[in-house]
This record gives sequence, structure tokens and C-alpha cells, in this order.
Amino acid sequence: MSLFDDGTATSQLDESIATDAGAPLSSREQGILESFLEQTDLLEHNEAAMLDVIKPSGRKRLVDSPDGKSLLAKKSNPSWKRRRDELRRLRIEAQTMQNHVTFLTLKKTYEQLFDSSNQSEGLGRWKDPAMNEKLQCEKAKAENEQLKEKLQNCVQTCNLLQTALTAAETQHKELLTANTAATQALQFEMQTNHNLDLENSIIFNNLEHSADARLNELDALLYEAYISTFDPDADLVQIHRAGSEETDAMVEFKRSRLMPFTVDKTSSAAWDLMQLGVTNNNCAGRVIRRADDLVASKERFTYMLKGGGNVEIRSHCLMKRVQIPTGTIVLVEATNV
Repeated sequence: MSLFDDGTATSQLDESIATDAGAPLSSREQGILESFLEQTDLLEHNEAAMLDVIKPSGRKRLVDSPDGKSLLAKKSNPSWKRRRDELRRLRIEAQTMQNHVTFLTLKKTYEQLFDSSNQSEGLGRWKDPAMNEKLQCEKAKAENEQLKEKLQNCVQTCNLLQTALTAAETQHKELLTANTAATQALQFEMQTNHNLDLENSIIFNNLEHSADARLNELDALLYEAYISTFDPDADLVQIHRAGSEETDAMVEFKRSRLMPFTVDKTSSAAWDLMQLGVTNNNCAGRVIRRADDLVASKERFTYMLKGGGNVEIRSHCLMKRVQIPTGTIVLVEATNV
């Protein structure tokens, strides 16, 4: 079979040459290229022998014909010769590129070896300092662990001290409270300069006689109280206006209602509160129950004047509970000296 009958070998060689010129040729491609060059040489030799045996008349007809020169020129430079020359040129270029790639590879390898030698020298110089830094880092970690343990111990000790301090503060406050109560009692005893005999006090006896005398006025007092509580639940609406033009207004709602408790519970709670004797911290006083329905109290406090100085006021109060058919009333008599 001829090499150029169907162009199979030529296309195969073209594909092999069309690959990357910088890559080396494989053994298969090298064999195809060698076979192609041998066949082209053989074909060229056979063509030269055939030209020698051609008759002069035939050659003369080719020359004498109008297109003889063009046909002879075409035969003298056929396509397979051009392809052969091109393949040789590509082979030379591929070899050149392969040599260049080999040179670049060797250059890169040399540079890598040079860099690795420099790096090894640099690593050798930094090896000792790196070891020293590593030892110092380990030493610092050990110190940090010790400091961490000490800090935990300090935190535990601080918590214990805080607990003890809180307990001491609580005890101190309790002692201050007890001392304050004792001090107030002592001050009251020192201020009175004598023991109060509320049982035989003339002042409280007079107040009791005055309360008994007011029992005759009890009917009038009950009627007045009944009138004041005739309408126990009341609603009050007030409008407050502000501004010259009275553009701003505020509405206030008030509702007055009696406590929703029974008469006995209300009166008992009020009487128990009266027996306790409600006084402020700046006032010293004593309360005694002279009877089941009679309570007496004496208070002593100091009033500061605006112009300077002070006034000592002593207050005597007597409260008497009276049972009536509709409930309970309390008569209060007091005097200040």
C-alpha cells in the first residue's frame, strides 16, 4: 500500500507533530517519523529513476504543450516533498524546544539546590536561638501553671475571708441594733429622771374624768358621725385647666369608699394599734393599759425652733373604748405641756 494513498499515515504524523513542541516525542511518534522519512527518501529515489527512463518524445510533448511548464513545476515540487520539508523543520524545532526545556529544567533544579543550601545554612544559624526560645516558652508555661495554682488558692482564701467578713458585719449590725434599743431606753429613763407611775398619775385621772364626762355627749357625736358617713361611696370629678387660653386641661377622678370589713374587725384592729403606741424615732414614750378598755401613754420629744433653740414637749394621752349597739367608739383625751 502506498504511503499517500489515503493519507492515514500523514494525518497520524500531523497529529503527532501538532502536539506541544516543548514535550519530548514518544517512542511510537519517533518510529512513525523515522518510517515516514525513510519512505520519502525511497520515493524520491524511485521518482528520479523513473524520470531517467522517460522517452524524449513524451518529455518533449510535455514541454511543447501550453501547460507543460506548470505541470513540470508541480511534479518537481510535489506535496509530499513540501510535507517532508515541513516535518523536518518541525522536527528541528521540536528538538530545539526540547533542548530549551531541558536547559530550563536544569536551571530550575540548580536554583532549588542553591536555595535549599542557603536555607539549610539559615536554619543552622537559627537552630540554637529557636531551641532557646522553646526552652523559655516551656519555662514560662510552667511558671504560668504555678501562678494559676496560687491564684486559685488566693481566690479560695478571699471567698473564706468574704464569708467571715459578712458574718462579722451581720453580728455587728445585730449588736448595734440591740445597743440602739438599750440606748433609747436608757435615754428615756435618764430624761424622765423618775419612774412613771401611770396607775396613780393625776394627769391621767383628770383625762379619764374628762372622757367620762363626754359620754353624755355621745348621742350628738354618733349623730354627727352618722351624717358624715351617710353616703359612704362617692365619686368626685375635677377638671384642672392651665394656660392663659385654657387649652391644656387635666381631669382628675376620685372615689371614696369605706373599708370592706366588718365593724368588729375594724374596731379590733384599730384598738390593737392604739395599744402599741405608734411613735417616731425622735420621740421617747411609754404605753400602759390601765384597763381592758382604757390605754394611757406618755411621750416626750424636742421641737426645734426656727430662730434657734428648742422646746421640750410632753404629751399625755388617754384612749377609752366604749361599746354601743351599732359598734364601737373610742374617746381620746390628750394634753401637752
